[in-house]
Amino acid sequence: MRAACALALAVAVLFANGVASAAVAHLSAPAGAACTSWTVVPSPVLPRGSLLGVSGLSASSDAWAVGGYDYGPSPPIILHWDGAAWSVAPQARSDGFLYSVHGISAADAWAVGLSSFDTPLTEHWDGIRWRVVPAPIPGTSNFLYGVAAPSSADVWAVGSYTSTDGVIHPLALHWGGRKWSIIPAPDGTPYANVLYGVSALSPDDVWAVGYQETNPATFEDQPLIEHWDGAAWTLVPAAPVSGNGNILQTVWAQSSDDVWTVGGFGFNGGTFEPLIEHWDGTAWSVVPAAPPPPGTNNLLLGVSGTSSSDVWAVGRSSRGLAPYRPLTEHWDGTRWSLVRAPNAGLDSSLSAVWAASSETWAVGGYFASDSHTYPLIEQSLGCT
Repeated sequence: MRAACALALAVAVLFANGVASAAVAHLSAPAGAACTSWTVVPSPVLPRGSLLGVSGLSASSDAWAVGGYDYGPSPPIILHWDGAAWSVAPQARSDGFLYSVHGISAADAWAVGLSSFDTPLTEHWDGIRWRVVPAPIPGTSNFLYGVAAPSSADVWAVGSYTSTDGVIHPLALHWGGRKWSIIPAPDGTPYANVLYGVSALSPDDVWAVGYQETNPATFEDQPLIEHWDGAAWTLVPAAPVSGNGNILQTVWAQSSDDVWTVGGFGFNGGTFEPLIEHWDGTAWSVVPAAPPPPGTNNLLLGVSGTSSSDVWAVGRSSRGLAPYRPLTEHWDGTRWSLVRAPNAGLDSSLSAVWAASSETWAVGGYFASDSHTYPLIEQSLGCT
């Protein structure tokens, strides 16, 4: 995978293949899966765009969803769920995309992304409004894809930047309560290295994942995993994966010995399959995903859970150039199972998921008959 394509993946992955006339059947749960099917929840009527991140404090009354519009310099999308409906939140004066959001309290939330000027975009919610908070600019093409926080004075944002020599490096920013600071994150290879997702358990236990380019001549990528121990970021070997186009999109940590990361693996020019890895406190291992329909291309973009036996992963699935359909999988402590998720338009993809004890939210976008994308929000009442 080309480095430039990988950088754009968080946005373009929704509908990279466009729309074709062929149809793909709904993905359905295997017999015995005790999960509530997903349902589409109305979102505010917005100009064309998509949602890329979701988080909150209470799935039933306080959740955030963020994203961006698919046209010209424009403010990001920020939506709020109050228990009855999703609405557009008071907007900061900014242009760009927001890729990720994390709620800490009713008066403390962070969202991160990319401004229209290729600089990091960080916004903060203080209980009344969102405002832009200045962030360091380490190079050119500065992206922030993920944000997580164990507390108000301990917030992490990760992504990538391009140095003056044209090399793409991991970017890790830390908020200590007063300002953002760059914390060095190591390169996995001398080529492109990108961090897409981050999950923070405590001040000395933070995980970040993405991809590292291993052979620029053949565009080969492998998973990149890094860990913060309170003093430094270090590289942690991922489980070996076959193929040469392997990436991790996001990570969710339940405890120090129970961490999940998801993405996709495959061979350039061939099919793409879901990639799921688990950390048991000692090493990462590949955990088989629920088998998708044969001959389909599949990618997982979001993961979140409530316990070691209740974890969700979401993304998209397509057969050749056929329209994308939402892909949702659930971990019950023993295995991953497919769960039915409705298609909202000609194409539908889910980019992020956030699970709480009462219900689970997933967000993304759908491709409509007018050839534009629009926000997609789906809800599940959980599994038993």
